[in-house]
Amino acid sequence: MSAIVPSPPVPVVDRQTGNTIAKGAPDPAGGPTRDSLTRERPVAAFTGRLFVGFGIILILALLIGAGVLITQLRSKALADAEREMLNLDLVLAEQTARLVQSLDLVLITTVEKMRTATEAEIANGKAIHIALRERIASMPMVRALTIFDETGAIRYSSRQHPPIRISVAARQPFIIQRDNPAHGLDISIPTRSLTDGLWSTFLTRRISGPHGEFKGIVTLVIDPGYFEEFYKAIDLGPGSVVALFRSDGTLLARYPSEDGILGQTFVSASSIFDSNAPVIDAESGRTRSPIDGVTRISSFRAVKGFPLVITVGTSELTLLAAWRREAIIIAICAATAAIMLALMLGAITRQLRWQTVNEQALRKSEARFRHINASLPGIVFQFRFTPHGNSGFTYISDRVREIYGIAPETIYARPNALLAPIHAEDRSGFEKSVAESRTGLNAWSHDYRIHRDDQVRWLRGTSISQKGPDGSIVSDGVFVDITELKEAEAALREARDKAEMATRTKSEFLANMSHELRTPLNAIIGFSEIIAKEMFGRLGSSKYIEYAQDIRRSGAHLLDVINDILDMSKIEAGRYDLDEQTIDLGPTINACLTMIRHRADEGGIELGAETERTPHLRADLRALKQVLLNLLSNAVKFTPRGGKIRVAWRIEGDGSLTISVADTGIGIPKESIDRILEPFQQVDTTISRKYEGTGLGLSISRSLIRLHGGTICIESTSGVGTTVTIRFPAERVIANLAVLPQRLPA
Repeated sequence: MSAIVPSPPVPVVDRQTGNTIAKGAPDPAGGPTRDSLTRERPVAAFTGRLFVGFGIILILALLIGAGVLITQLRSKALADAEREMLNLDLVLAEQTARLVQSLDLVLITTVEKMRTATEAEIANGKAIHIALRERIASMPMVRALTIFDETGAIRYSSRQHPPIRISVAARQPFIIQRDNPAHGLDISIPTRSLTDGLWSTFLTRRISGPHGEFKGIVTLVIDPGYFEEFYKAIDLGPGSVVALFRSDGTLLARYPSEDGILGQTFVSASSIFDSNAPVIDAESGRTRSPIDGVTRISSFRAVKGFPLVITVGTSELTLLAAWRREAIIIAICAATAAIMLALMLGAITRQLRWQTVNEQALRKSEARFRHINASLPGIVFQFRFTPHGNSGFTYISDRVREIYGIAPETIYARPNALLAPIHAEDRSGFEKSVAESRTGLNAWSHDYRIHRDDQVRWLRGTSISQKGPDGSIVSDGVFVDITELKEAEAALREARDKAEMATRTKSEFLANMSHELRTPLNAIIGFSEIIAKEMFGRLGSSKYIEYAQDIRRSGAHLLDVINDILDMSKIEAGRYDLDEQTIDLGPTINACLTMIRHRADEGGIELGAETERTPHLRADLRALKQVLLNLLSNAVKFTPRGGKIRVAWRIEGDGSLTISVADTGIGIPKESIDRILEPFQQVDTTISRKYEGTGLGLSISRSLIRLHGGTICIESTSGVGTTVTIRFPAERVIANLAVLPQRLPA
């Protein structure tokens, strides 16, 4: 017999042989006795606490040391960055000073030239224009060199001759130079130039006459973008910034630039801009930019000899990226070392305390086993097969009394007592499955019947077998009463058989009824058509013709209803077989439009379709036409006079084909869209509804599309119209055309 469940635990067991260790006896494996465990418990507890305390101190020291090292590395990274910013800022300040000095030299020489020029030279504007242009030819940052007279009117310009007539009399640089003879070089805030409308910074100097009288100004128009491009080449990493300010904090150029910041004053950016603070040449440290809010390590340095300040800054996040990587590595190493120490100390502590914990675990395990065993709904057992034939149950739970009616003691003495109640038809199968499981060491599961108190009960036995070191096979498992489950399965089979019988009966009834109804209906339709067309002579009254036409329409409608019901029955029974063939979509759409056109014309409805260069489709032609006709019929039925109906197709991105029928009809309420796809459902469910129909068209269409592996989707707005889209999967599309068709009238 094969089955498994661990034997009940005993207080102390030999870990190799499984024999019980008596109190005071030595462990065969060389371990301590139960008495020695009791005596050594205080010593083990004290030693364990000592090791734990030492280990905690060691781990804390390791983590604190790692934290101190990480902090020192961060401070060093920030200090190095600050020193680097100061050095770079110094270089940029010196370069800026040389650049501004060269620009100022152009202004000084121009002023001197104008002051000493003769009247003939002053009158030769063309020559002055050429001279001005040559002076700035090698200066890409200069847009123009311009001379204004004492009224502020432009007199000469390097841009063109004659210059554009503008006046700067109201501009601040002109006023400053006019009212302050000793002002010297003036650097303006960035403003838009009057000549070209571009943002520019103006460097100006005063032109004085022989007696110091004001004769005008010389102006260099500087492009702030030149400085931005130059600063862009200084790659300090993401979030870095290089900027040029006036000494009053007015921004002249910055990279990266932002809209609307040129000409703005940012005194709070650094104390170097504070006119009330002591004068300093440079300042560095951790700052938060008032422009973009980024925290940077920045350096601010005054440009020697000019009212300018150059600043360089690197984002703290970018700067500390390398430090963060080092910190993570250090933290991981420290944490790993701490975890290893903790594991090592834990292992040592557990080894010292195993004697005490073992007894407690054994008692808890025994109590837990008894609780689980009592709560299981079956018979828990363990069976041992030995190589010498001495086989039997090593454990079986007391629930065997309830299920088999046999005491556990009887089973221990005679294991075959469990075979006697097994149903005669199941006994050989039971024994065969047990033998196969034991031979292959496979998981065992077998259902069988037993006789108990003149009743037949179903049981299911399951077990897992494993081979021991002595060659014996131990199977642990459980027997569970599954009588109610078997009865439920039988009831389910009976219900399924009845349902299948009902379906077959319904199908046969519908098939017979279709034959019985179709034959007289076809006769009624045929004879009424003969009468309506007066094929055998005139009827005498137009009323007879009208009645005959009504009879024909009613008969045709009833035949359509019967056909829909039969199709729905076939689909529900799973007996609708697709006759698949390769279909040219364009002619198929045109054929359906031709069949529906008469009704559309009677209702004053315009039909249109996309039928050029249509793809081929692998589908059932009759089913496809039935779906299209159902959709077109609904569109005609629910579209008022003057409305439009359009049929369109499209190859989607995944290769699938969609065909849509869109109308401008009365639309469908959103809450009714899902319902009308079910059989016999309509939007208007009242007895006096305006539109006729069985409510099967959309349901049949959805079922036919699903048989093709496709889907159907309805989008509608009440009072606007409805679009029904059917989708065929890509594997059914034969020609996957990428060219979009033109919409043509049908």
